[in-house]
Amino acid sequence: MKESPNNSHPEERLNPADLQNAREKNLAEADRLTTTRIYIVEGITEFPDTLVISYGGLSQDLQLEAKGKVQPGTKLVVVQQSEDQLSQIEAVYLLGETLVEPPQPSPTEIPPTA
Repeated sequence: MKESPNNSHPEERLNPADLQNAREKNLAEADRLTTTRIYIVEGITEFPDTLVISYGGLSQDLQLEAKGKVQPGTKLVVVQQSEDQLSQIEAVYLLGETLVEPPQPSPTEIPPTA
């Protein structure tokens, strides 16, 4: 982690291209009507007694024990009390590594409808 010039607390962020991609995905995820969302960590700031992660314009305080487990780019499952993106957070889970990615349809392929 590095210290930013205007802040004495160490910060770590995604590079600009990855940050833009993560921000777009996070904002789309925040708009979904669900109590469980998957966010990509955009940045981390370490304070003496807490670790603050940011994603999609939101932030969450975590215990310092999360240091080393969560880095920018880490996927988190955030469980909230209601479908409102600003509702109380009940739990935050670290999403494990994806072993198999689902196939992505090609741009010319029309996905089947249910």
